[in-house]
Amino acid sequence: MTKRTRRHFSAQDKIRILRLHLLEDKPLSELCEAEKITPTLFYSWQKRLFEDGSSAFEKKPPKTDARDRRIAELESDLGRKVSVIGELAQELVEAKKPLGGS
Repeated sequence: MTKRTRRHFSAQDKIRILRLHLLEDKPLSELCEAEKITPTLFYSWQKRLFEDGSSAFEKKPPKTDARDRRIAELESDLGRKVSVIGELAQELVEAKKPLGGS
């Protein structure tokens, strides 16, 4: 009894394999044999492609815009905090002057 290791296919590999059959008309039996996959696995990938494929055509805001806005917000918050700390430090220095006599 031989132990089979589970193979993992990247998204690019799955699309490549689906394309060979769906667009280039490679027979499924030959494709499955060459890629060492079962027809059931192929059909599950095909089903998922057709169910979730519409997401490839949906407009999504670029992640960098949201990330850049978040960075700007955090930098602004940090600037306010630094300003408050500076004011508190100045008040502390001024409060110590009369006590220390310097």
